[in-house]
Amino acid sequence: MGRTRLWIILLAVTGVTIAIAASVAQGSPTQRSGSATSSGGCCRSRGTHLGGPLFGTGSYQSVRGHADYHSRRGHRDFDVDLWNAGKLAGKTLTVFAGGHKIGTMRVARGGGCHLHRDTDRGQSVPRLSAGATVSAKTSTGTLVASGTLHRMRMM
Repeated sequence: MGRTRLWIILLAVTGVTIAIAASVAQGSPTQRSGSATSSGGCCRSRGTHLGGPLFGTGSYQSVRGHADYHSRRGHRDFDVDLWNAGKLAGKTLTVFAGGHKIGTMRVARGGGCHLHRDTDRGQSVPRLSAGATVSAKTSTGTLVASGTLHRMRMM
């Protein structure tokens, strides 16, 4: 086989691969409309994605963080991350969202902490909407950080 013929074959295979990848990325017309199928629906449904920054309050002005909420076809998950909370190292913070107690997280020596809740793991995650307030409080009820959830673009 000549070099030219090998290049033609390589380009053809590459073109087919790109076409297949584009087709899979776009999904079928049924998937693009978000219609459910008998197998439980398509994984391309956008669902709801809310998120927002968290800011320290009072004596915890340096604390920063972020909250994320995803909801798709009955599945919900919620994440909160805080950092710069070194004053609270070793303390437990309680996280609230939309008026619901979500759970607790312990601040590490470095001043960071994380909370993850997921209905797929049998954990309770309330339905939240844009405008819901997220807050982290000490065991005595002192507000450490808070913020508001906003609609985010799903990728």
